[in-house]
Parts: sequence; C-alpha cells; structure tokens
Amino acid sequence: MIFVAVLCGCEKMLDLTPEDRVTGKNFWKNKGEVETSMVGGYGKLQGCLESLFTWGELRSELVFVVSRTGSGDRQDVNQNMITKDNGLCSWGSIYSTINQFNYVIDFAPMVRAVDKSFTETELNYFLGEAKTMRALCYFYLARTFQYFPYITAASKNDQQKYDYEGMLCTQVLDSIVKDLLWAESRVRANYDDVDFSSDLRLKTRYEKGRVTQPAVWAILADVYLTQNKYQEAMVYLDKIINDNRYRLMTGPENWYSIFYPGNSSEGIFELQFAREYSNPAEFIKWFSGQSSVGGENWYQLQLSQRTRSFHYWEGNDWMNPKMDNRGTGSTYIGQLSNIGAVTNASASIWKWIGNRYNGDKSEHYRDGNSNDPNWIFYRLADIYLMKAEALNRTGDMTGAKKILETIRQRVSVSGEISCESQEEMEGLILDERAAELAFEGKRWFDLVRIARRQNNNIEVISSRYCFAKSPSIVTDGYYKARFSDPLAWYFPIHKEELEKNPNLVQNPYYK
Repeated sequence: MIFVAVLCGCEKMLDLTPEDRVTGKNFWKNKGEVETSMVGGYGKLQGCLESLFTWGELRSELVFVVSRTGSGDRQDVNQNMITKDNGLCSWGSIYSTINQFNYVIDFAPMVRAVDKSFTETELNYFLGEAKTMRALCYFYLARTFQYFPYITAASKNDQQKYDYEGMLCTQVLDSIVKDLLWAESRVRANYDDVDFSSDLRLKTRYEKGRVTQPAVWAILADVYLTQNKYQEAMVYLDKIINDNRYRLMTGPENWYSIFYPGNSSEGIFELQFAREYSNPAEFIKWFSGQSSVGGENWYQLQLSQRTRSFHYWEGNDWMNPKMDNRGTGSTYIGQLSNIGAVTNASASIWKWIGNRYNGDKSEHYRDGNSNDPNWIFYRLADIYLMKAEALNRTGDMTGAKKILETIRQRVSVSGEISCESQEEMEGLILDERAAELAFEGKRWFDLVRIARRQNNNIEVISSRYCFAKSPSIVTDGYYKARFSDPLAWYFPIHKEELEKNPNLVQNPYYK
C-alpha cells in the first residue's frame, strides 16, 4: 500500500521528458539561464588549456619537459616524437567546449519566446560571443590538425549521428572568418551599460575576460595573418592599436604586471581565474613542478636545459648580453653557466609562477592566495608584432622596424635593427616574439606560420630548434629529419578518434 501511494505521488516524475530529448525551449526559461550556459563555455575552455598550450608551445625550441619518470606523452611531444597513441593528440575536451557554445547558438533564440524581457540586442550579444568562442576553438584545431570535423550543431540527443567527415584546415579557416565577421557587429563594444558598482574589478574582468569587439578583432587579424591576407589583417590590428583602452606596459616592473596581477592595460582577451571564487589556475602547476598524477610529481615545464634558448634575452654573445629586462627576473629565473658553446641551465618560467618582478634576485613565488594568473590569449604587444609581420610582407620594412624598436625600447633593450630582406626581417620578428611572448602558447604556431609563408621553409623551424636544443651535428640531422615533411608540423588524429569515426582520414605523414 505504501509503494502504491508513493508511486501515485510520483506521477510527474514518471512523466519527465527523457534527458536526451530536452530542448532549449524546455530547460532555458529566461536570459539568465542563457548567461549561465554561456559562462559554462568559458569554464569548459579552462579545462582545455593543457591542449592549447601543448599544441601552441610544447613542440618549440623554448620549452624543456622535466619528468620524474623520464618519459611520457609530454616529453614525446617536446622532442617531436609524436604518434597517434599520444594522449595529447586527443581533441575531446575542445569539442566538448565547442558543443557548449553550439548549445547557446542553437537554443538561445528559443528563449525570446518565453522571456519577453530578452531583447534582440541581448540575444545577438550571446550569439556573437558564442560564435567568437567557437571560432577561437576551431582556430586552435586548424593550426594543429590538417583535417578534422567542423561541427556547428549542438548534440541534442543520444541518437544523433556523430561520425562527421573531416574538413581541411584551410576550409575551416574560411568558415571561422565568416563567423567572426558576423559576430563583429553584434558583440558588445564594452560593458559600460552594466552596473558593477558593488565591485569595480568585475567590470575589468568582464571587459577582458568576455568577448567584446577587440577580442573579435584580435582573433580575426590572427586568422587573416595565418592566411597571408596582410591588408585584411592590418584593418583589424589598427582598430585595436587605435583603441585608447589599451597601452603598452613600459619598464620591467610594469611589464611584469601583465602577468601579476593581470588584466593590465595591455591585456585584450584573458581567460579569467579567481582564487576568491574557488577557481585557481591549475596551469601554474606545470611550471612550478607540482603537476602530478596519483600524487606523484611527474613533470615541470622549464626554459630548455642544456640550451642556448637564452639568446633571445641574453644575446648571441654570452659575455655581452642584451640586458633585456623581459629575460631573467621576468620571463624566467635560473642560473646560467658557460660550458663550451652550450649553456647549461635550469630556469623556471617566472612569468607564471612569480608574484613580482624578480630584478632584486629575491624569489617571491605565488602562494595559495595568488595562484590564479589569467591565461592571456591576446595582448597589445602581440598585436603590434602581428602588424610588423603584415607591414613587412606588404613591402614596408621601415614600418616593421619601427614597431620592433617600439617594443624593445619600452623594456630598455638597445641595439640597432638592420636587415636586407623580408625573410631576414621575419627572422627578427620571430626572435622578438620569442622574447616577448614566450610560454604564452604561441611559439610553435609562429614558427609554422612563417615557415609555410616562405614556401614551407624547413630551416625556419629546424635552425632554431637545433640551435637551442642539440649540441652536435648528429642530433641536428636527427631533428631536421623530423621536420622534413610539412605534414609532420601537424599532429596526427588520435587512434581512438579513428576507431570511433570511420569517416576520418589520418594525416598521411603518420600512416
């Protein structure tokens, strides 16, 4: 009798729609719930950071992986010994993030039918923001994989087909541009119409941590530069440079404020972390040697040991360094010692683990109250250097040189800039991007972009990699062989993705 009574009282529960058939119209009742779902996409993106860093930086000459076990996926990627079994080739987390933004794009329009206060302008804010974030995710995929699925519809039920065919990365870039051009006129220009009087810091976090027009412009310019569309890129680079909200940080201590406390006047788009909201930045552990599996300390990312990577800050002549204030005490801390032609060192990445400029040589590490650095997608120095790249390729080497001088002088780097060709100037820009943007998830993409532009010039990558990491002709040849095929500059599709989706085709290099 009790069971029957309970069962009768649970009639509504038994009538619930199956979870895999719930639509946005049924579970989003107001614009606040759309906002919650949108913010959830940023949360998912935080969980993708290891993939984004791995794909954009870990293969470069700057990084060295220190591992207790002496082996593993990260070291294999770091040494460019990559196979389809490597777990860092998995794209599951980023597709989960893309799906979150697809949900907003598909379902947010339905909410206007049930929430009359949800205006078309507000709807467009969300749609433009979601399309921009989806484009950013696909931009990372397009620079990492030659061929992959391009999915623009949310997964709405368990019966949905997921064995999508792949699309070439060049085609995906074209689709990204269309989304960004659509979003540009719809996203917020700023958050001036939102009341942040209770905590003025929140406005800064929203301005720099949520998509606004400058974030769209930065991604769009980056995509155009990857496509070698220099004039188009400069249109959007100039929009940011001429925006009085942003200025370059000058002097070593001010430069360091880009990373601590973050959200500086140079920052354009930063993925926000906040310790006070129980949201610390887990990626800080990569550089502090605390990252672990099962409680065992297993790897740390450092400026390359047994390396000459220091030349980006210290100069090619080790006895007469450039005295670049972005080097020791800012980008890294560590001891240098000259042994023959190779510098031996153990240098930690200070820009992510310190809480102040280390020019006085006293080590002020981030503690539990400050381990929430933002992940910086775009900042003003990056925009200037992208413009230098575009100017150089449109025949204005003088303009490109002036930009390099501007970037250097703000941190008191002296020395005359001289070059005789576009390729030589691109080499100087690459060196400057290393000094300015090291360990911000861009270096490998920079090397590949320039190499492809120069008719797949392998030397752009191999010369820097071998100079930094290999102490002998034998290992020079070994690494050059691994870069010899431009298809090797892309990752393979992970074996599990191939098993799940028979319509995917593996990168020919990895067959």
